[in-house]
Amino acid sequence: PAGAPRAMDDLCRTTEGARGPSCGGGGCASGAAPPPPGDVTPTDFAERYRSGTGGTKHVLVDVRSERQFGMCGLPQAVHWPLGDIAADPPVPPASLAWDGDEGERSLTDILEQITEEGSLPLFVLCRRGVASAAAAGILREACVGDGEGKYGAPGGVERFEIYNVAGGLNRWSDDVDPSFPKY
Repeated sequence: PAGAPRAMDDLCRTTEGARGPSCGGGGCASGAAPPPPGDVTPTDFAERYRSGTGGTKHVLVDVRSERQFGMCGLPQAVHWPLGDIAADPPVPPASLAWDGDEGERSLTDILEQITEEGSLPLFVLCRRGVASAAAAGILREACVGDGEGKYGAPGGVERFEIYNVAGGLNRWSDDVDPSFPKY
C-alpha cells in the first residue's frame, strides 16, 4: 500500500530513537572477545557485585537516555546520561542530592560524592557497552592525576576505580538474565 513505506520509515525512526544508534555489527553480541583492561563482563559483574546476594558494595551507573532508562534497567542503577557526564560543567545524576557549589562542580567532585570519597568501585553500563565505554573513558580521563591539582598524583594514578560493563544490557540478557528485556 501507498502508506506502507511511510509507516515503515516512522517505525524505524521510532525504534532507532528508543534503541539508540545501530550497533554496526561486530562485538555487540554475547560471545565477543574478552573485555579490554578496565572492563568487566556482565557475568563477572553479576558474580562479584550483584546487589542482594552478599556482593561487594559498589555504584552502578546507567548512561542511557531517559527514554531508554525508563524502558528497563537494573534496579540498583543510578541514572546518569552520557550527555550529562560529558557536559561542561558536568550535570550530576538527578538522584544525587548535590551538596556542592553549582559553579565549581567537576567530575571528580561528583564522583567523590557518588563513590563515598572513592571507597566504592563504579561500574558504567548502557545497552550495548558503547556509550558506557565512552562514559568510562571520560570519567577515567577526568580523574587521573598528573601530579597537580586536587587529585593529582605522580605517574597519573587513578583516584577512582571505574569499570565499563562490556556488552551492556544486551550481553546481560544473553549471559546473566535471559528474562531481562532486549530492545
